[in-house]
Amino acid sequence: MSADDEAGGAARHEPVLVQEVVTMLQVKPNSRCIDATLGLGGHAAALLAAAAPGGQLLGIERDGAALALARERLAAFGERAVCVQGTFGTLAELAAAHGFERADAVLFDLGVSSLQLDDAARGFSVQADAPLDMRMDQSHAQTAADIVNTWAEEALSGLLREAGDEPLAAAIARAAGRSFSEESTQYVRRHGPIPVGEAVVTGAGNLPFKGVIHAVGPMMGDGNEEAKLAQAVKSALLRAHERGWTSLSFPAISSGIYRVPPETCARAYVRGVREFNREYPHSPLKTIRLCLVKGPIVEAIKAEMGV
Repeated sequence: MSADDEAGGAARHEPVLVQEVVTMLQVKPNSRCIDATLGLGGHAAALLAAAAPGGQLLGIERDGAALALARERLAAFGERAVCVQGTFGTLAELAAAHGFERADAVLFDLGVSSLQLDDAARGFSVQADAPLDMRMDQSHAQTAADIVNTWAEEALSGLLREAGDEPLAAAIARAAGRSFSEESTQYVRRHGPIPVGEAVVTGAGNLPFKGVIHAVGPMMGDGNEEAKLAQAVKSALLRAHERGWTSLSFPAISSGIYRVPPETCARAYVRGVREFNREYPHSPLKTIRLCLVKGPIVEAIKAEMGV
């Protein structure tokens, strides 16, 4: 019996590299496993199938909606599947509470899932006009909109710097007020979601810039991610060119929560800049800055350029 056959009729999201995960974790019959990021239960179902007949799994999931779907999917495994709400930050406590102090395999599949990205109302996608929610656990009262519009500049700056690895955190925090947020929202309401690979210009809020360019890259798994991200870079450069700007700064070059690998981001950035320079050799845009000092993307770009 396959994992799909055994796991009933819950809504399906098939994660990539499932068999590779099972193989790398060396799951054997009767293994005890922990899935620290349960999601919709796709990996968990495969782990439980590989651990048959008596293997058990503890699944931990922060998102209540995802947890409900995972429980439905894994119901056919009976008591072999223990699904609890929580975060991997409290893994030790949850494992002890449910008798999983010892485990043969532990899986962390970090990042947001398609459940959050595909539901516009959750506020994780920049391609839809929706409330700025972004709560992984919707039982928490505070939304991202609350943080952006009520936190002090110093607090926002610290959050962007520490949690977002954003080198321009202080400057962005000064602009991340209500007027800046509302202008972006109004654009989407008037014109619709920005397509992948495209870029638009809005005002810069309190930032000392002529404008802010919003470029939309792909989500990992869309296919042809490098070409789409390169087109987004090129579109941003073209918007600056059209306005006669002489310089443009990228605070980052990645798809962030969309999990595009650093090497792909590096190739896309170099490709987009080179294609723009080749097609617009006489553009007034002569200075293009990548405002990153260190990190995997910087190293990957250096390697791509042979620096």
